[in-house]
Amino acid sequence: MNNLIIAFLFLIIPVISVGQSGNEIGFPYIKNYTTADYNAHAQNFSIISDPHGMLYFGNFAGVMQYDGETWRLIQTGNGTKVSALAIDSHGRVYVGARGEIGFLEPDKKGELHFISLLNNMQNDTPDFNEILQIFIVENHVFFISEKMIFSLSEGSVEIWSSPNDILGAFLVHETIYLQLRVTGLMTFQDGSLTAIGDEELFSGPTVVTVMLPFLNNEILVATSTQGLFVLNGSSVRPLNANVNELLMKNPVTCGAALSDGNYAFGTSRKGVFIINPEGDILQMIDTDASLLDSFVRSMYLSNNNLLWVALNNGISMIEIPSPFTYFDKKSGLEGGINYIIRFENTLYVATYNGLYYYDAELFRFMQIKEIISSCWNIVPFEGKLFAATSQGIFMVEDKSASKINDAFSISLAISSKDPNCLYVGETGGFYCLKKEASKWSYKKIEGVQTEIMKLKTDNQGFIWGTTLTNKVFRYTPGDTIPVFYNQDSGLPENAGLAINPLENGMSVSGRNGVYRFNELHHTFDSIRLIHDRNEISKEWYALIVPDSNGNLWINDGDETQIKMLEKRNEGYRIVSEPFLPIASNVIWSIYPEENGIIWFGGPDGLIRYNSEVVNQNTRLFPGLIRKIRINNDSVHYEGNFDRSNEKMIIDFNENTLLFEFCAPYYAVKGNVQYQYYLEGFDDTWSDWSDHSTKEYTNIPGGRYVFHVRAINIFGAISQEAEVSFQVLYPWYYSIWSLVLYLLFTGGIIYLIVVLRNQKLIKEKRILEDRIARRTAEVVQQKEEIENQSQELANKNDELEKINSAIKSINAEINFENLLQSLLEKMKIIRSAEKSLALVFDKNSKTYKIKACIGYSLSELDLLNITLPEAENRYLKNTEEVFEDIFIKSDFSSFNESEVLQKFVKPKSMMILVIRIENKIEAFLLFENHSRVDAFEARDISLIKNSKEHIISAIIRTQILEDLQETLNNLKETQNQLIQSEKLASLGQLTAGIAHEIQNPLNFVNNFAKLSVSLANELQETVEEIKDNFPKDKYEDVEEVIGMITGNIVKINDHGKRIESIVKGMLQHSRGKTGEFEHIDINNLVSEYVNLAYHGMRAKEQSFNTALRTQLDPEVGNASVLPQEISRVLLNILNNAFYAVDEKSKKESGAFKPEVIISTKKIQDKIEIRIKDNGTGIPDHVIEKIFNPFFTTKPTGKGTGLGLSMSFDIINKIHKGLLEVKSVAGESTEFIITIPVKQS
Repeated sequence: MNNLIIAFLFLIIPVISVGQSGNEIGFPYIKNYTTADYNAHAQNFSIISDPHGMLYFGNFAGVMQYDGETWRLIQTGNGTKVSALAIDSHGRVYVGARGEIGFLEPDKKGELHFISLLNNMQNDTPDFNEILQIFIVENHVFFISEKMIFSLSEGSVEIWSSPNDILGAFLVHETIYLQLRVTGLMTFQDGSLTAIGDEELFSGPTVVTVMLPFLNNEILVATSTQGLFVLNGSSVRPLNANVNELLMKNPVTCGAALSDGNYAFGTSRKGVFIINPEGDILQMIDTDASLLDSFVRSMYLSNNNLLWVALNNGISMIEIPSPFTYFDKKSGLEGGINYIIRFENTLYVATYNGLYYYDAELFRFMQIKEIISSCWNIVPFEGKLFAATSQGIFMVEDKSASKINDAFSISLAISSKDPNCLYVGETGGFYCLKKEASKWSYKKIEGVQTEIMKLKTDNQGFIWGTTLTNKVFRYTPGDTIPVFYNQDSGLPENAGLAINPLENGMSVSGRNGVYRFNELHHTFDSIRLIHDRNEISKEWYALIVPDSNGNLWINDGDETQIKMLEKRNEGYRIVSEPFLPIASNVIWSIYPEENGIIWFGGPDGLIRYNSEVVNQNTRLFPGLIRKIRINNDSVHYEGNFDRSNEKMIIDFNENTLLFEFCAPYYAVKGNVQYQYYLEGFDDTWSDWSDHSTKEYTNIPGGRYVFHVRAINIFGAISQEAEVSFQVLYPWYYSIWSLVLYLLFTGGIIYLIVVLRNQKLIKEKRILEDRIARRTAEVVQQKEEIENQSQELANKNDELEKINSAIKSINAEINFENLLQSLLEKMKIIRSAEKSLALVFDKNSKTYKIKACIGYSLSELDLLNITLPEAENRYLKNTEEVFEDIFIKSDFSSFNESEVLQKFVKPKSMMILVIRIENKIEAFLLFENHSRVDAFEARDISLIKNSKEHIISAIIRTQILEDLQETLNNLKETQNQLIQSEKLASLGQLTAGIAHEIQNPLNFVNNFAKLSVSLANELQETVEEIKDNFPKDKYEDVEEVIGMITGNIVKINDHGKRIESIVKGMLQHSRGKTGEFEHIDINNLVSEYVNLAYHGMRAKEQSFNTALRTQLDPEVGNASVLPQEISRVLLNILNNAFYAVDEKSKKESGAFKPEVIISTKKIQDKIEIRIKDNGTGIPDHVIEKIFNPFFTTKPTGKGTGLGLSMSFDIINKIHKGLLEVKSVAGESTEFIITIPVKQS
């Protein structure tokens, strides 16, 4: 049990120590190098850098050199482990290995080699193991091993033997400190040891691992298991700090003083600890923070912002101190960051996975457990934090949340104009959340029907928002609806609009720039935030966030390229260089704090920016040529000395050169790019690229200079590297060789000219005759080829157009659509100005116009032509140019019908007769009204080649329509059979009811009427003899007679109700009555509106309502059953009048009843709408209203069969649609849709 407790305390010590510092620092950015990168042993032991910036690493396999692009391994003489490195002021690298000491020296080609110092020693060298450290003090190089110290000065080596084992060696303030076994910590100078003070410091089992300069010229001492101490002269004291307990559990192996005054300590278990001078731990960088390994063997600060760490397995480069740190899944933060805010000194972050807060005691983010879906926005309201999520709106208090409602909310805002309302943008519109009498009310603000993406408040308290469709609106708290702004208000196009508060107002930015709202004119004015920017470029920002200093934090419209606009007296100055390392990061949220910390959030997590930490990784860096290879074979230069003043001379047969180059600039984020230029060969510099090699092949003889330079992520350009070389000309390019070439060539040419001249003269005449004949033939062939080429081109163009047209019409399955599409595609006939499709109509047995181009189809709809009339009109006096293709120029046969007489006769016409099974199905008529004989051979060819395709398409479409008609008939027959079965069953039931109920009911009704008469007679008789009764008896008799009369009246009323129900059932079972007739729908509606209105007035004398009719004159006639349609209209109108009458009785005189009746023609359908502003229908009732016997009216007011019969009449008999829309308490609208024609 005790062991478990100790283990638990061991685990939480780092957390407790970190938590007590209370810093929200996060993880630094790290770049790792594995054995696959540097191709050597995993373990590394020491790190140094030379004046050029190249790094050297002590490795188990030797010394590794890294220039930022390539790794090179330099082995020692015996190939042993290199444990220590040092470099002098001249750039020479000293190496300490197992049993070896020496330095690195380049050969003539520049390749580094290990030079041993032991080979020159005259005496035998005693055996020694590893070199612990190498120190350079006043031109002396000290190689310190466990048993002895080698001192190199002016080329000679001296050996000093230690009286005890050396446990550790340290150089602080130019003084060498040695920790010896038994005697403890001592100073070493001029070959002698000096004790520190009177006491033997650290002479016990405590092992010193690090000594670093500390405050006030003191020395900070780290031990392997006893924590930290401070050495002041000859005295030592423990550094009382929380980190000590942690360091006792995780032995310190190395350390470094950082540029910001803090310290980094490497450990053998937990990676790197960053502490301040007070001993508080600021960061713990281990494998959880992406460090490659937790065992740190050495560390080196290459410049003020990069810490190199040699690990037991690999190498890591840590950017520290850095202005940027980050939080992600390793920090407990899941999902992309939508919003950031600090509330009650706690940092809250809204992500796709929920809402998180930073727990300073646990040094990580923790999730609000009640919110498990995407959190989009968080806003303080009434002392609490409110969150908009996909689950709904939550109120957060004491790190827990309670749900207010279930609305899918996206954005929240508050306003000083109405501080009691939390404005909510959700998927369903714009709402106000307010607490009233300890309960939350949620009221919709009308005017916004689409999803709201963003809500923001300006300094005057106006609420601004954008919708899913990129519309911008402003809402004044207290108003009924918001005001929308568009291009008429000065805004650019809708795409990519973003709203952001800016300088006492609101701005809208888009692709065309930034626009600020002008309160005086209620328009948007275009502005520029950066006046010294190129006027051509547009300022398109997704976010504009001000900080407490008046600066603006922005990113581009694509949500990348974070920048700061620094406030100046006149406008802003753009600052982008510090943010180039995260320029490619997508940023969705920016949150500046008063202390200068800026938080950035996006899909890659949370980034913390501390402007007080200056990036000092800006030193001037060189471009270096690292290798020159000739003909991809031999290496001419290995790059480890400066040869810019030397000149290379290369033979012509070695004129292929490969240059390798680098720029030793190191950064965790961002790559170095290169630009090169071969002077004498290239015209200018190359483009910047990541390639660090360049090969030139077949370089001509001459003198050249190769230049190369680099640029880092901050845009800084390196020092230029160059190398001069000369490519020798080949021997056959010498002057004497050229003279001999010229003489020899001249003699040969002269001899050939003399010999050939005579022969050429003879052949000239023959050639002239032959050329003349061939020229004539060629000219003739050329003309023939050109004519054929033109014909082929025309034919190809014609076939392409036909193919395009046929593809289009083959896609149609509706016959009338096919005809219209066919005429549209036949516009390729250049001479066809207008066209008609005259098609055989099965119903009228005549030909009718089904499609047209250049005419109005509605004007030709009434035209009916018989086949003889069509043949006489269109085929008489024609020329048949191809089978069923006719050209007509004589129009004397035209007998103008009333329909056609108002149209101008064409001057030329081409007719395509569509024959299917020797029957003329259609005439396709193409007219030209400009000239006679307008149709040319090309037009006829187009029709001829399209003819068979057109006939096939018509046949296929007719077959499909016949199949569809057959299918519809089958469905109608099936529905009729089903309806017949239902009606038969209902008819049997009705007959039974009529037989079983009607006869007894007649007796009930008749005897009830008779009983009323008898009661009246009895009343008269009693009146006559009332003087014979005592007064009280007479009153009793009169009361009994009154009760009998009242009961009989009720029996009669209910009997009549039963009789009406029976009649309704008989009507319901009757089915279709009568035949379809063409009726004027507007007249029918008007007639039954008046009939229903006056019928209601007859029943209820107090009834009154406003009637508004909106009858579309285009409606015309429709094929209906008048009796059935009138029954539907009466049922729905009676219900509407009843609803407004009931509402008038319940409400005060302020209510104005109104019934609106409208008709509208919609293509081949007619729509009738009846809307009332009565009581409306609740949602739970509306789905039942078409059920038989369902009614909401009081007993005796309705049978429940009216709407059921109406539904069957419209949907089943007329093949239409009866719909209802209602808002409870406000209105009800019935929509009747019926086809104009019944199939």
